[in-house]
Formats: sequence, structure tokens, C-alpha cells
Amino acid sequence: MKTLPVVAVMFSAVCHAVAANYSFTNIVDDADGAFSSFSTVASVNASGMVAFSANGSGGTVGIYKGNGSSTNAMFQGSQASYTLPFSPVINDGGAVAYLRSDLGGNNNVIYDSGLGPTVVASGGGAFINVNQPMLNDGGTVSFGASTPGPDSGFNLYTWSGGVTTARYYSSAESTFIGLSTVASVNNNGVLGFNGTLGPPESQVNGLFFGTGGAHTTITLANGGTGFSFLSSFPTINKSGVVLFHATSTNGKTGIYSGNGGPLTTYVDTTSPYASIHANTGFSDGGTIAFYASTDSLFDYGPDGIFIGPNPTADRVISIGDELFPGLFVTSLNYGGAINEHGQIAFNYTVENLAHTVTRHGIALATPDSSAPLLNSSFAQMVTVGGGLATIGGLQATFDTVNDPGRFSADFFRPTNSADLALRIGETALNEVDFGLATPSYQVWQLEFSGTFSDAALVFHYDDAGLLADESQLVIRHYTGGQWTVPNQTIDTVNNTITLVANSFSPFILSNVPEPSSAALLALGGVVLLRRQSSRDRRRAKQ
Repeated sequence: MKTLPVVAVMFSAVCHAVAANYSFTNIVDDADGAFSSFSTVASVNASGMVAFSANGSGGTVGIYKGNGSSTNAMFQGSQASYTLPFSPVINDGGAVAYLRSDLGGNNNVIYDSGLGPTVVASGGGAFINVNQPMLNDGGTVSFGASTPGPDSGFNLYTWSGGVTTARYYSSAESTFIGLSTVASVNNNGVLGFNGTLGPPESQVNGLFFGTGGAHTTITLANGGTGFSFLSSFPTINKSGVVLFHATSTNGKTGIYSGNGGPLTTYVDTTSPYASIHANTGFSDGGTIAFYASTDSLFDYGPDGIFIGPNPTADRVISIGDELFPGLFVTSLNYGGAINEHGQIAFNYTVENLAHTVTRHGIALATPDSSAPLLNSSFAQMVTVGGGLATIGGLQATFDTVNDPGRFSADFFRPTNSADLALRIGETALNEVDFGLATPSYQVWQLEFSGTFSDAALVFHYDDAGLLADESQLVIRHYTGGQWTVPNQTIDTVNNTITLVANSFSPFILSNVPEPSSAALLALGGVVLLRRQSSRDRRRAKQ
């Protein structure tokens, strides 16, 4: 687990939600001993059913489907007889395709609609070097394989209803002299693939799509396009848009898309991301998911799974998040599993704080549609967390929303500095003495997936058991790599603090900083709103 730089461990939400706009379902884990490991990544269909491979504690290996309530075996065998080298794929009908290697080393592409396994292609038969399959919702399986013989090349095939069709060949005489081992296939039967062109553009690598024979070029890695390396596994959606990972000639990596015309840059490492992994998810709904490492020069937190260029607003889950009560993420593995509803399946490892419990498993992240959606307009007011009638609730009035998005706020009550560090990160914790104002810290994490100008925020704090003069309470905001104290107004009658912010990140209740600290913390003004005399206020709180 990496050392977390600043706001390194983001906030877990109620009901096990780590990122403010997602809730999490545990699909399967090794807690009960039935499974010993999950060596490949998962896939997910439109109904939230997850397909995965696992090793059993009794020496078995298998392909399974689960949704968090039940798990069903599609295939089980002995580890001494079979291996499952790649991830299974599942379509919206619940059919699964996967690659199974037998004891003799032969690879077999298997399709199972739930009625039992069908061998699509066998490395011991008409093919050799059979590779990982992909699957569309109509039951069409795509796979790469070569055929026996001296003139054999690696070719791309589809299989549907028992019929195998060659789509693209690679040989010295064909258009391509090399093809990727995996080709994605959309519901129209169009393949997205990586290939190396033969003469007259010999040895030029590129990304293409088509149904066989003719093809459309997405991009080439020939220097003139700005790319030096292209992902061997592009993804094509139902609209025929191909998503791919690439390295540019200046060394930057990124995620791009195209359909034969100008390319679209989705995200690259000129952003706050230091590196972006090649496995990307592309839903038919248009959501793109990826695993990335954040740039340590920025205050955006640890590595994780994201759905956009903003590591804060677009975070799904990160290293250090409390995925389940008392269990914090130490590693993540994401292979591009995302469905049309934006649900994301991923592999995880979690530990407790004492490092006495370690758990491996697969979880499903579901977007929280209950978070208020703000459209582009002026002066929008929303309440979250129960509003100002609830301790920890918040009211936000947005001056201008430039790009629409969902707004959320999570409220936390860490009881000690160690717990607080898990919420805001060690660096942010050590930058200032917060002066514990109440028996437990009061922390708010705000997120907005769009863009905005200013927002007037009203926080409802808890005044029970105050350890400080209530008139000396302030809300600090972590922004620009430091804690600041914005201009704000405190209402000790209604226990609210009002301030204006133009960015969202952690906010924490604390005491007014000492004068020597004020300059360092960009102390603004703190105004006590006295609506009653001290005697009346004390009487009102009795």
C-alpha cells in the first residue's frame, strides 16, 4: 500500500458507500473458506450478475456467476486437470464464454448459456493457439486462433449457433501480417481489434473495426498520428465507437475513442493522473471506467478506479477506502467490467486496522441515483444528509452550475486522530492542530461530478459535549494542499455555520486557529451571529 500524500484516504459513506455517488455489494469473498483465490478479474452484465473464476479450497477451479445473494457454478474441475487463464465474460442473457486449458495444454473456448458447456473452438482440433473469447448479447463469440500447417497465421473468428466464421486473416499475402489475440464484438457483430498492416504499409500497427474483409481504420501508430504504442485490446460499443488505451510520442498515456473520424481524448496523463492502466471499461451507456495512479504533485488521493478526468469528483473507489465496516482497501484489480447502467465489478483486498484480518473478493459498485442532479443554471439550492434539521446535514446554494452533475455530502464522526487520518490522510492530519472541539471530530466530504462557480454552504454541527467555546468554532476547508478558514458565520442558536466555497473536498469542525497559525491558514473572517442574549441562548438549549 503506497504512502498516501495528502487527502490520501477519501471518505466512506453510510451503507458501505465509499465514494459519495456509489454503493457497494460484496459479490463473493474468501471469508468462509469456500474459495481460496480469485486470480482473474470479473465481468458484469446489465442485470448486475457478475461472472468470475475462482480456486476452491479443496483444490477445485471453476467459473461462477453471482449477484451478492447467490452464487452458481457454471463449471468446476480439478486444479490438477484444468486451468482458467483468462477472465470469463457474461452477456445480458446470462450466457458465459471463457477459455479453459486442459491437462495436455490445449486451450478450449467454451460457451454456456445455462444449458451446459459447448466447445466453440479447441486447440486440439481444427485450431492451435486458441485465445481469450469475447461475447455479445446475441450469443456471438469472438476469438483469435491459428490453424495447423506451414502457412498458418493468427486469425480472428466469430461463432454463433454452432457456426464458425473467419473474419480477418493474418499472413504475408493478406491485408494484415499480424492480429491481436483478442477482438471485442458488439451487438451488431462488429469486431474491434488491433492489427499490423502488410504492404504497402508494412509493419504499421493500428486499431480497426469491421465485420470481415473490409475494415475501418481508427488510428495508426506510425508517428504521424501522435501515437507510438496502441493497446492490443480495444473495446467497441453498440454504436460502433472504439475505445482504446495508447501511448503518445511524447510518452504520455491516455484513453481515446473514435469511429473512423477525428479521435476524442477522454483522459490522459497531462491531467492529475500519473499513469493510466490499459484495461478500460466502456459501457453502452457511454460511461468509461479505468484504473489510474494519481500524480503525487497534486492533492487528489491514492490510486483507484475512476470514471473521468477529475480524480475527486470521478472517483469510484481508491486504495485506503473503507469498503466494508472496519475493512480498508489495500489493493484493487480492475479489468474493464462495466454495464450499461454504469455498474462496475472489481477485485479487491481489504484489511482491518490491526492487520489481523485480510479478505480477498469481488465487489460491484452501483451509481447512487439518489444524489441530487443539478442541471446547468443559476441559483440552485439543494439539501443532503437530512438537511439542516439533522446533525451533519447540509444545505448548498449553487451560484452557477456550468456543467450538470450529482452533488453529495457525507458526514463522519472519527473519535480519535488515527480514525481521522483514515478519513483525510496523514499529511492533512499533521498539518494543523484541529483542537478537538467535541468528543468526536465532525467531518464533511462534499463531491460534485459537474463544474460550478461558488456555492454557499450551511453545515449543521453537533454542539453536544462541546470541549470549546462554541463561539470559537470554525469550519476548515482543505484546498490547494492546505487547510484554510474561509469567511463564515456561526449561528449558535441553530448550530449552523455558513460559508462560501468554489471547490469541494474535506471540511472539518475545529476551533479558531491561533493568530500565529492564521496567516499560514489563510484565515478569513469568523462572525458570531448572536440572535439571542447569552442567557436566552442557554435557556433555549435546556
